Amino acid sequence: PSFVLPALVHLVCLSEEKARPAASEALFRVLKHHNQKPEVICMMLDSLGNLSQDQADAEAGACKGKGSNFDCNRVLRLIPEWSKTVQDWNALIGPLIDKMFAEPSNATIVRFLSYINEQLAEAADVVLSRVVFQMKGQKGIDEDFFSRWETKTCPSDDSMRMQQSLFERLCPLLIVRLLPLRVFNDLNSSVVYGQLHNAPLMHGIFSSFTVTIQVVPLNSFCGLKI
Repeated sequence: PSFVLPALVHLVCLSEEKARPAASEALFRVLKHHNQKPEVICMMLDSLGNLSQDQADAEAGACKGKGSNFDCNRVLRLIPEWSKTVQDWNALIGPLIDKMFAEPSNATIVRFLSYINEQLAEAADVVLSRVVFQMKGQKGIDEDFFSRWETKTCPSDDSMRMQQSLFERLCPLLIVRLLPLRVFNDLNSSVVYGQLHNAPLMHGIFSSFTVTIQVVPLNSFCGLKI
């Protein structure tokens, strides 16, 4: 797949309309055949991300050559149907979440995950455990450093470092945002509520109303499908 997959992603995103259906079908079959291999899905995401970056550079005038018919959504629209062929999501979701943590500013991964948010819900314990582990390992932001960044008096390298740090902190929240609210209505989830579900009094209190989460709309930030 390392030879075929990037070429197919390129064809689906950029080919002329006549060639596109065949390319889409071929890409779908490759993904279906390797639907239990996270490295293949990550390869597709890398190819899609590279093409998106090339297109962004072209639109900014940094380079030329990509046509106006570029549309990464043609690949992402294959994901809902492909997701039905996956039998063991636990084998895929962990590496996908880890990839997002490794590339927190990669909007392509967020958009991909938004297409499988129902599958994320089915493996919510895996997702939330990784989110909690990631957040526990984050270091605090130096207040002096943050103050310099806020007043725009820090060097450009420090500014980039601060942006990266902010993306790293937003990343777990974006993953939580992708999960359907019904995940948080499960009062028996020890990952979400810790030991609260074992306390009779607290269980009675929480059972008296539906647990909901108020979130900041981040759809425009990453072009989420949800």
